[in-house]
Amino acid sequence: MNCLIDYIGLTGCGASSPASGLFINSLPGISFKSIEQLADAEQQTYVGVWNDVQLRATKKLELMLNMELSKNHKVKTAQYSVNTPKSTTATIVNLGSNAAIKFSQKCVSPLQGHYIQTVTIRKQDIGDDAYLAIYDADTNELLYSDTIFTDAVNADITFQVHKTFTNENILVTMSVNGGIFYTEDADNIYRDCVYIEYGNTANTFTNTGLNYGLSVVYGLRCSLTNLACYAKDLFALPLWYMLGSEMMMERMTSERINKWTVDRKQAEELKAFYDAEAEKALKAAIAGTAINDCDCCLECDPPIAVREARL
Repeated sequence: MNCLIDYIGLTGCGASSPASGLFINSLPGISFKSIEQLADAEQQTYVGVWNDVQLRATKKLELMLNMELSKNHKVKTAQYSVNTPKSTTATIVNLGSNAAIKFSQKCVSPLQGHYIQTVTIRKQDIGDDAYLAIYDADTNELLYSDTIFTDAVNADITFQVHKTFTNENILVTMSVNGGIFYTEDADNIYRDCVYIEYGNTANTFTNTGLNYGLSVVYGLRCSLTNLACYAKDLFALPLWYMLGSEMMMERMTSERINKWTVDRKQAEELKAFYDAEAEKALKAAIAGTAINDCDCCLECDPPIAVREARL
């Protein structure tokens, strides 16, 4: 759940205020100094500690949320998957803008997300470095970017993305230094759950029906845990305590020797407290949410019960 990374903040060294208004070092027993003193050779600084703690805490929240919600809901995990075709012809064009593929949810659901596995571009010229950017198609917010520098000629360049974007509509765009793209017709895809359109973009997307050598391994995925991305405010409190719990685990397993790491008893007590509070807060958050039983991500057929009675 990348959407929750940095939703809870860490005060110190000029850090900006997080959207949640919550800071991990507002929890009892946690200070900026104590976090700074936990960093090992791999983490190097408090930033490395904080990144590790956030990763573990969000994964824990994802697991617990899925366990609780799956008790009452059966999710259709894979709605649709496709490897969009890339150009194989020798036709080229000086595009003058970015190649783009737009992915739109037809059946909008808070449980749904666009999964981008890989993005491939077929480029022509030497030194044509490739630049990948993924945007929210409605707000133009940059969601992800990457660059590959290469001198390959007439070659496929593949970006390994492997991320899910819970935005309703996203735009996958590619630019190359020379602006030269392979191109051929690509049929827009219209399914019950998703629209996939091919085109280009300068400031706005233009549906041209040409793929410009751009190909995406794509999946429309459903997950009960995506709910947290649509209701961050409800899940801020359980995440806050889970971050505290993981920070105590960091203290208990640190290879550093100082006043924070040697007092294992206090760390164990604080961890138990945070775990208990996280469990209560998560149950309250789930109780405050309502999922439509016939959401397009859920199996809405009522269960069939067979009862046998004997006289």
